[in-house]
Amino acid sequence: MAPTTDLVQEDHHNNASPSPPLLLKVKRLSPNAVLPSRASAHAAGYDLSSAVHTTIPARGRALVATDLSVAVPDGTYARIAPRSGLAWKHGIDVGAGVVDADYRGPVGVLLFNHSDADFPVRPGDRVAQMVVEWVAAPEVVEVDDLDATVRGECGFGSTGV
Repeated sequence: MAPTTDLVQEDHHNNASPSPPLLLKVKRLSPNAVLPSRASAHAAGYDLSSAVHTTIPARGRALVATDLSVAVPDGTYARIAPRSGLAWKHGIDVGAGVVDADYRGPVGVLLFNHSDADFPVRPGDRVAQMVVEWVAAPEVVEVDDLDATVRGECGFGSTGV
């Protein structure tokens, strides 16, 4: 049986009865896979590590394998987000980062290199973080008009610098 990582559930309804703990179920797909972990008790994200050697080319992108599959709790999804240190020091960013609750395939991390230097990645390197978030899924309703607001239709750059 694969190890699991706990995900803490907040009591949104102030119910007196305790709710069962949420579990982030994780399956290793290879010996190089590193279980996601939080760097501190209050960290929002679970660090994701590379399972492979690869290079993110200068001004390019690459898909980095984690060799993990996950099952996030019902009512949540996992957002794959950049690690701030990699973004600041090396210009490494993350793209296309959503893991739906019904996805069971391998988790890959799409990395973009915004710098002028190639960026090497080794197995075990922390390359991104996975943040588990609640999903709001309102029903889609077509309407003839929308409520008026002070902002109205003012778009890009309309609220200042």
